[in-house]
Amino acid sequence: MENSGQMVMRTGDGITDENSPVMVRVRASLPFLFENLPTLDETKVLIDKEINILQEKVMSTKTMFHILNSKLLLKETVNAEIIILTDDSPCLKVYDHIESGDDDFSLKRKKRHAARENIQMCMLFAMTPSTDGICTYSTPTCVPLIHHEHRIYRQVSMDLPVDVIMVVSEMEPFGNLLEILKKQVCKQLQLMGICIKSHCQSDEFHVPVPHHFKLRDSGGQFVTVLYPYGIDEQLLISVRESLHTELGLPTDRPCLKRANVFKFPEDQTNDGYLTNTHIGISASGVSGGELFVVQGTYTYHHYMQDRFNDDKWGCAYRSLQTLVSWFRHQGYTDHPVPSHSDIQQVTYQCVVMF
Repeated sequence: MENSGQMVMRTGDGITDENSPVMVRVRASLPFLFENLPTLDETKVLIDKEINILQEKVMSTKTMFHILNSKLLLKETVNAEIIILTDDSPCLKVYDHIESGDDDFSLKRKKRHAARENIQMCMLFAMTPSTDGICTYSTPTCVPLIHHEHRIYRQVSMDLPVDVIMVVSEMEPFGNLLEILKKQVCKQLQLMGICIKSHCQSDEFHVPVPHHFKLRDSGGQFVTVLYPYGIDEQLLISVRESLHTELGLPTDRPCLKRANVFKFPEDQTNDGYLTNTHIGISASGVSGGELFVVQGTYTYHHYMQDRFNDDKWGCAYRSLQTLVSWFRHQGYTDHPVPSHSDIQQVTYQCVVMF
């Protein structure tokens, strides 16, 4: 297996308090195809080659980035009808052009500046030929030729779920973003190739999936770890142990399991449960009282939820469900939050046992 540290991207280096950070998130789904050759070593070499071709495509002039919920488009050739920021404009100005759900445009801008949501982008590729006639990446510009070989061909096809986050200073010139974004996407593609090679076996190839973690023990810094889709957490223990050591993370609790992944606002799903309900509640003011605050995420379970009538008797069950949810969110367990009948069954078994 490759060094696990080669499948990690750090976010936030080089940002000082004097320059408030702006987080940018780029997502794309890139088709990735390669031939499964007779030996695994040959296939790994081919994977590297195909990754390099993808990187050349990303670094070409055909690559552009659309800032979601806006009319901003980052690309090499400036189009005055689309790009409405100059290269010297600070990245902070991007928020002025991102729309929210409000009707009043001035209110939209105030909300965006106040909330400081991450700037979401999608990556696009121009499909029409370039007007400047420049060859952009390794695609022949001559008349296409058909090459035929009579042999067994085994193709592996997958979509690479590119998901890059990066932090830049709010005063970073807007014109610098394009090159920075391209390089960060290429870096993740390189790590994806490493992940595919590290976990492939014979005819089995796994899609590398980026997972973003906000490390409380590292001053809130983000790291992105690539895990192969479909491989159980238990089989990745050695990988996580190595990462904990490399990143200086505590070894007495999980920090990089899939359950620990950071949920951005756009990733939140409405499952009917409130999260971390203690946040924002003022102190009780009890004389001599001592305040204890939980670390981590939990979901608040309350009686009459889940279409189950436990009015006046279900508080203890719901408290236990809330506690179990904390262990789930922190990655200690993958088991679902127990239902009333689950709790009663375990309680009955304990009574019978003793």
